[in-house]
Amino acid sequence: MVKLIARILPFLWCCLAFATDVKDAPIPTEMNWVGIAVFALIFFGGTAGFIFAVWWKNRGKKAEMEPQQK
Repeated sequence: MVKLIARILPFLWCCLAFATDVKDAPIPTEMNWVGIAVFALIFFGGTAGFIFAVWWKNRGKKAEMEPQQK
C-alpha cells in the first residue's frame, strides 16, 4: 500500500501542475445526460457488485459457525 501511494502521489502532483484555471469559465446551461447516466451506472453497478461479492464470499460461513444441535 505504501508503494502504491508513493507512486500515485507524484502522478497527481504532475496532474495538478498541468491543470488549467477555470474560474472565468461560463456556467454550463445544459447537462450532459449521457455522462450522468454512465456515472450512475458505474457507481451503482460497482456498489451492487461489491455487496454481491461480499455476500458471495460469506454465504457459507454462518452455517459453519453455528454449533450443530442433536
